[in-house]
Amino acid sequence: MKSNQTFYHNDGRSSSQIDYITSNNDILETTMVIQQSPINSSTHLPVKAITTKELDTKQQNRKKKNKTSYKLLWDKVDRKRYQSTFKELLASSQIKWTNYSVDEKLQDLTFILHKTAEPAVPKKLIKLNGFKRKASPTVLQLIRNSKNRHRKWDMAGRPRNGHKLFLAKKEAKCILRQQQRKEITIEQQFFDKLEHDPNDKTFFQVIKRNQSTVKSSAPEFIVKKEQIASTSNEQRQIFAEYFQELATPQNHPEFDDQLMQNSQRRCNIIKKVSKSERNRKIDVTKEEIKKAILKLKNGKTADEYH
Repeated sequence: MKSNQTFYHNDGRSSSQIDYITSNNDILETTMVIQQSPINSSTHLPVKAITTKELDTKQQNRKKKNKTSYKLLWDKVDRKRYQSTFKELLASSQIKWTNYSVDEKLQDLTFILHKTAEPAVPKKLIKLNGFKRKASPTVLQLIRNSKNRHRKWDMAGRPRNGHKLFLAKKEAKCILRQQQRKEITIEQQFFDKLEHDPNDKTFFQVIKRNQSTVKSSAPEFIVKKEQIASTSNEQRQIFAEYFQELATPQNHPEFDDQLMQNSQRRCNIIKKVSKSERNRKIDVTKEEIKKAILKLKNGKTADEYH
């Protein structure tokens, strides 16, 4: 491949050829360096090669299925259950060790190991292929601006070294990346808050995001025990069940009975003190009442005292 620059530093002052396609035979017909694209925010240029050989490919109209990926937690494996399950599956298998080929034996043995791990090895959800993130209106506008500045820079002969068109193109890409990182950070903070401090306000924000047609900013999935909700309807159902459980009196194994008794005892003391002090005159000004009201938390659910 002839010498062409494939790397350009962000400052526009230095460049080099550090991307290569090499071969030890004559299968390469041509090689070329693709020119900078307006949507390529990398400092490297793509390198393309055309070979002298062709491969027959068959196009299959197969829909891409959403696949969930798990990580097996081998440090928490139930050893006794794993051993007993493996022995049972191995005894009931149809593997003929003398007649089967090595590939067939390996395939059957791998299947048995997978089946053995399912009930005995805990797993952790690490990936769920779902809907792709759509760009927000702000990001779309910045993308168009970056493309326009790149087009002007390209039509001017791709000048560098402090040229105003080069600096304008560089600035547009920088602003675009900043906005993308900002939106990802804000979205991650929202999901962290949703996970650690769920409340009515956050719940309705999720519902509003799911119903929005402008931007797909809804969470990719929500996990509740063994249930995984990846669509908007499933996520709304998860939250409906969650709030229904909160509103339904029930005996929870982690409920703190001692805390409840202490709270009831304090409430009874407050009631007694309030009844015995009814005839006592308390001098309170309007300004003090206003200050006290302003210190109350907004959105607090009303109870028998408020």
